[in-house]
Amino acid sequence: MLVRIPESAKAWRPGVLIVLHGQGAGAEHVLPYFAGLAERQSMVVLYPNAQLPPAGAAAPDVLSRLFGERFRKPSWRPHRDDFPLTALRWALAHLDVDPDRTVLAGVSMGAFAAWNLGMRFGQHFSAVVPMAGGLSAWETMGQDTRTRYLLPNALAVPLFVVHGAQDTQVSPEFARGAVGELQRLGHPHLRYLEVPDGTHALRSLRMTEGGESLARLECWLDGRHRAADRPVVHHRALDDGHGRAHWAELAQVDEHTGAWLRAERLAPDAYRLETGGAGRVRLYLSGPALRPGQPVRAEVNGRVSVVHFQPDLRTVVELYRRDADPSLLAEQIVEFAVPNADRSDDPTHDVNERDYADAA
Repeated sequence: MLVRIPESAKAWRPGVLIVLHGQGAGAEHVLPYFAGLAERQSMVVLYPNAQLPPAGAAAPDVLSRLFGERFRKPSWRPHRDDFPLTALRWALAHLDVDPDRTVLAGVSMGAFAAWNLGMRFGQHFSAVVPMAGGLSAWETMGQDTRTRYLLPNALAVPLFVVHGAQDTQVSPEFARGAVGELQRLGHPHLRYLEVPDGTHALRSLRMTEGGESLARLECWLDGRHRAADRPVVHHRALDDGHGRAHWAELAQVDEHTGAWLRAERLAPDAYRLETGGAGRVRLYLSGPALRPGQPVRAEVNGRVSVVHFQPDLRTVVELYRRDADPSLLAEQIVEFAVPNADRSDDPTHDVNERDYADAA
């Protein structure tokens, strides 16, 4: 990984900008970009290098999945243990960066990764910036309904999407389709910039210093912070690896159908959860509004349970080791079995602007 620390960090606590390169490239190919923006915005820039998938891991790209090892190349995987989130944890643990100003950007293959990491782990980011990419490379052969199941998760993440209208490597239809669906769902913080004469290269997308697209991105990012707290959480998951969203989590996810969750914090000691496709759900509880021993009421699909708040230092330490993110810490994790786990009346795509109003 290459790291650029801005001079402005001496006077202004820096945020983090993670830039993911495209296929056949490396960190050095995107290193010249975004330095000026990062200096003006006081952002540490992390340029990780994609790694070869671990042995036995499912390949994310079409050729290696269809034809095997001879097409196996370094790639990004939408998992919490892949380099992008590992890089973010490193920056949070070792640099004095602002966890509420964390931006994930990607180019080409990196843009596909940015979409997928943003949909799965959106609670980590204040914004996601995919450039010349899409939701799934498999959509060259038709709609990837499995990946698109996660698209409503992107409603909770501010998005700045850039694509070239003349791109022949990744058709602009990839971006138009995802953006159009999010617009239909009412995404409150979405910006789509299609460059009329842009091709696949960043330079053609005007993302160089002094370029119009970069200037628009900088203006859009200015002052943008991650929402510190959410009283309502909507989330979908395809497996347990990305079941958590803020203070709620899906577990025992049905990997054939996926799972959905709508969780509402009615008060510090009262929660209502609706879910389907998961066998269990978890709540991440923390003070200072809760006192040790205080009863906490949780209603899951109509079944009411009461637990008592018991803060545990080990839980705090383990969560810090996992994410190094103060906003994602908790003093107690409580788990509930889900009655009527096969419910199909999924409300996670029904947008209430108030649920996402603080996402900017």
